[in-house]
Amino acid sequence: MRNLYEVFLKYFKREEALKQTQEVDSIIEDKELYSNSQQFADFMENTVWLDMKNTLQVKIKVLRDDLETMSVHNDIIHLQGEIYSMRTMLMLPELIKQDLEDREARLKQKLEDMSDADQR
Repeated sequence: MRNLYEVFLKYFKREEALKQTQEVDSIIEDKELYSNSQQFADFMENTVWLDMKNTLQVKIKVLRDDLETMSVHNDIIHLQGEIYSMRTMLMLPELIKQDLEDREARLKQKLEDMSDADQR
């Protein structure tokens, strides 16, 4: 019975991660972004982001240390969820920056294609 429960948890976590990824993709695709890729690159080098990143990394370490001493299954799942959320937050600027770079490259290509078509 325990193995079936573990399989269920792994499947649920995968489905939840997929859902969260799709939600982030949906926000990005809806173009609710005001920055360009260079602004995100600058942000990622800014001391404010570095402080936020360091704080999240310290919190993840503390939560992982807490996991080693916990025995209540629900508490462990809750902490794992918190850690996952923080790790996702750490990756968010890079994901958005990459998406913006991809969009900018597609727009540039589209403009070049239009310019080539006009010259013909």
